[in-house]
Amino acid sequence: IAVSNLKGGVGKTQTAVDLGKKLAIEGLRSLLLDFDAQGTATLISSGLIPDLELGYDATITNCLLSDPNNISKVVLKTHFDGFDLIPANLAIQDCDLLLPNEKENNQERLGSPFMRLSQALKTIKNQYDVILIDCGPNLGLLTLNAIIACDGMIIPIPPNMNDYSSFIMYTATLRNMFKELPDKKLEYFRIMLSKHSGSNEALQMENMMREQFGRFILSNHMCETVEVAKAANEIGTIYDVSKPRGSREAYRRAIQHLDDVNMEIINNFKDIWGKQAEKAVHKSEQTTEEVVNG
Repeated sequence: IAVSNLKGGVGKTQTAVDLGKKLAIEGLRSLLLDFDAQGTATLISSGLIPDLELGYDATITNCLLSDPNNISKVVLKTHFDGFDLIPANLAIQDCDLLLPNEKENNQERLGSPFMRLSQALKTIKNQYDVILIDCGPNLGLLTLNAIIACDGMIIPIPPNMNDYSSFIMYTATLRNMFKELPDKKLEYFRIMLSKHSGSNEALQMENMMREQFGRFILSNHMCETVEVAKAANEIGTIYDVSKPRGSREAYRRAIQHLDDVNMEIINNFKDIWGKQAEKAVHKSEQTTEEVVNG
């Protein structure tokens, strides 16, 4: 699942990290790929300061440039059992700089620079139930690799006109991109309303967006809350907070919104898995019948 938006500050990292942790809490195996050179997801997931405590070889950079099969070597375990991380720091900027360069990207040996992540994930995907990719606010080679490799996308959007306008531009770009990828199919696509203030203006914007995009918008939204900032100050998320740092009601409201959003997404995944399982069983039965009938 690529968590993506061209605009910064919309809640991509928070969405990806919180969903990864909630998956782990629910007993599922999740992996988060940090594809943003700022390394915020790395910091709040691992507690490591990206450009001080992680070297060049600790990121996915060499995997995408030289050997996709080495991706397992850059997976970090986190303090959440079942939630792993592939970290990022400024080193991953080399991917956007060198992958387009035919002299540096090893294209003759490794093939298309747009398919490197797809190649790498083949070696580890069976170890996880869900792999999340926290994309940077751009359409560089890393983001394009994420979009090509993913089975689904979550796009966080605060309900205000500036962020909505940016999203419209992004969908136009995605449409043109998918025209060039005729075999590309998304099993899952959802818009998540993030940083919802609950004001009349935000509610009006929400209503307008729901009229236009209907079922593609998650029923639940993530509220704008100071609890997120408080948890971030302690290098974590709300799921890392064992007790409120301020108002108990504010904490309860924040955790409830977070759980509602993440459980809606997780239940969506379970529905998809159920349909995939039914399809696989039906295909197996057809194959068996064909063999029996000669």
